[in-house]
Amino acid sequence: MAVAAAKPLASPKWLLPWLRHAAPPNAEVRTVVVHEGSELIGIAPFTVQRGSLGRADYRLFGVPVAERNEPLALPGQEEHVGAEVARVLANANPRASILALEAIDLHSAWPERLARHYPGRARPAVIRGFVLQTPTLQLDEHQSFDHWMASRSGNFRSQMQRMRRRLTDDGGIVRMTEAGSDLERDVNSFMRLHLGRWEKRGGSGLADTGIERMLLEAANELLPDGRFRLWLVELKGKPIGAGLFIAGGGEMAYFNGGFDEEFARYRPALIPIAAAIEDGFARGDSRLDFGGGPQPYKLRFADGRAPLAWISLRPRTARYALTRAELLKSDLHRSGLSAFHRLPEQQQKQVKRLLRR
Repeated sequence: MAVAAAKPLASPKWLLPWLRHAAPPNAEVRTVVVHEGSELIGIAPFTVQRGSLGRADYRLFGVPVAERNEPLALPGQEEHVGAEVARVLANANPRASILALEAIDLHSAWPERLARHYPGRARPAVIRGFVLQTPTLQLDEHQSFDHWMASRSGNFRSQMQRMRRRLTDDGGIVRMTEAGSDLERDVNSFMRLHLGRWEKRGGSGLADTGIERMLLEAANELLPDGRFRLWLVELKGKPIGAGLFIAGGGEMAYFNGGFDEEFARYRPALIPIAAAIEDGFARGDSRLDFGGGPQPYKLRFADGRAPLAWISLRPRTARYALTRAELLKSDLHRSGLSAFHRLPEQQQKQVKRLLRR
C-alpha cells in the first residue's frame, strides 16, 4: 500500500527499522489494522507516549524521519478505513489526548476524515500548526534527463558540467551503494559526513538516536528492490559527499545528505542530487520530493512545491482543557514559525537580524 500510494517513507521496510532502533524509548505501539474478510484494506501505525497527569500523545510511526506519512488504505476504501481507525483510536488504552499527524501533506484528507468519523458528541478540534515549504521536482513532465537539463538556465548547466569535470579530472567518482561488504562502510560514511556538516551548526537531529543502525537494516530490506539509493562522492577513495534517497511507487524522497567542507570546491552536496535525478529519469520515476525546508541548494533543482503541515486532533475528553493549556506555548511558537515562513525572503532576513540583536 505504501508503494501504491507513492509514499516510500511509509513503507514497513523503512518504519520497522525505525521502530527497532530509533523510536523514543518510552513509545508503545498502537497499530490499527483494518481487514475486510481476509483482505487487508488499511493500516495506521501509531505509537503512544505517556506524559504527566494522564496525557497520551498518539503519533504516526517514523517522526521525524518519515515525512508525508499517513494512514494507508486501498483505493476506494479510504472512508471505511478512516471510520474504523477513528473508532479504534477513540477506544484505545490509554485514551488519546492528541492524535498528531506531523509532516503530512498540507492537503491530506486524513485529518478531517479522522475528525469526521471520531465517535463522541463533539468532533475533535483540528489544530493546524506549522507549515513548511517543501521543494519538489516533477520528473514526469520531462522526456529525459537531457530534456530536463535543457530546460534549466545556461548558468546552471555550465556549473553542473564544470563541477563534474573538476571531480573527474582530479580522480573522483560518483557511485550508488550496493548490497555487500561495503554497505556498512557506506552507511557509516553517510552518517559521518552528515554529522560532521552539522557539528558546528548546533548538531543534527540524527545524532545519538540509533539512526545508523536503522539505516543499515533498512538498506538490507530496500536495496534488493532498488529503493535504497545512497549516492557517494569519492575523491581518490575518500568519501567527501553523500545523499540518501528512499524510493517507491515512482516517488523519490530525499532523506538527507552531508559533505566534507574541506572539499567544498567540488560541490559534493550537489553532485549526489544530480546523480539521483539522472538515475530517477532512467528508472522512470515521477517525482523527487526534497523534504521539508526550502534550502537554496534544493531550490536550484526544484520546479514546484508541496508544503508539509503539522496537524493534530485533540479529542474533547475530560482532559481537553488541560491539554489545551499544556500546549498553548508550543501552539503559539508554531503559529509564529508559520507566519515567519510566509514572509518574503527579505523580511525573513530582517527578522533574523533583529533576533540576533
